[in-house]
Amino acid sequence: MSNRQQRQKRTRGLPLRTVVKDFRVSPLDDYPKEQALKMGYDALKGHRDRRKDIDRMEREWVEELRRIGSTWSEIAEAMGVSRQAVEKRFAAKPRGRQ
Repeated sequence: MSNRQQRQKRTRGLPLRTVVKDFRVSPLDDYPKEQALKMGYDALKGHRDRRKDIDRMEREWVEELRRIGSTWSEIAEAMGVSRQAVEKRFAAKPRGRQ
């Protein structure tokens, strides 16, 4: 019996609130450990690569918006963060400082 089936058996007849609170399902539960580990690591690597792409695209959009006159505050509002956070992340750094 899989982990998921065991959890389902334990939760039958319980109030929904208890079932939802205690019910944790991992997409890796139904795979052997070695295969689950490989799948998990591959997923993390894929997320890392997508995050790099998203970071690059955000930087390009911010640079373009600044070029056409957008303020740090307007960009921050669109991103859902503070003006200081956007400026710190995207403002050009002085030469010699990385």
